[in-house]
Amino acid sequence: MNPWLESIILTLACVSSMYILSRLVKRNDLMDVFWGLGFAIICFFFALRSSQFNTSKLALLFIVCLWAVRLSVHILVKNYGKAEDFRYQNWRKEWGKTEWWRSFLQIYLLQGFFMFLIALPIIAYMIKVNSSFTHSTLQSPIDAQATRWLGGVISLLGLFIESIADFQKSVFKKKNPNGLMKTGMWGYSRHPNYFGEAIYWWGIAFFTWSEVSFVYGTISALIITILLRYVSGVPMLEKAKEGDAAYEQYKKETPVFMPFIGT
Repeated sequence: MNPWLESIILTLACVSSMYILSRLVKRNDLMDVFWGLGFAIICFFFALRSSQFNTSKLALLFIVCLWAVRLSVHILVKNYGKAEDFRYQNWRKEWGKTEWWRSFLQIYLLQGFFMFLIALPIIAYMIKVNSSFTHSTLQSPIDAQATRWLGGVISLLGLFIESIADFQKSVFKKKNPNGLMKTGMWGYSRHPNYFGEAIYWWGIAFFTWSEVSFVYGTISALIITILLRYVSGVPMLEKAKEGDAAYEQYKKETPVFMPFIGT
């Protein structure tokens, strides 16, 4: 079977399974917990399917799984014992009787679609897609190895940033449930965890450029960066804080996304 078709079927099966589970427990934010694990499943599946599994593929598998498990565990722990995320609660109210099918289309299928697009460089790297459109322009083994090392370091840096940011906020919230986090990494960016996430995926792009075209990695990194900064990440959380005097002051003092740049 064509590997791209396999990846589509695999992704569809994963998000459909999560939808069925969500109907049983009546929580659509289960998809947030699964988001990271979905990439790990895709990466692991194509690693097993790879005809030439080598050290670089093992390194990519490790980097993806480390990020995926960390993110899913963090969200699971954060949500445990709490009500469903406010964004999903609002959609339940807004969609009314149509919620059962709109959830499937606008939460699960939509996130599955983006999961597939963002996973493009991982899939292409594991199956080593070679064509005039996808083949890497890095002909020198030294250049390719340097690019992989650079990509790996960038990804781990992004993972470090988002991990520390999430840890700092979780510790703060235990002591100040209704407080506003403004210290640590949150003193340099209002959303350092999202910034770290974007950095992580640019690292994956660099890593995969060593073997496949920059097209897949660039598409992936651009999509996740745009989603985080302008669509489902920053805007939703910023909107939820509208009218909060303390947060409005925080906005004047701290950049929204990239540290030291803008407000």
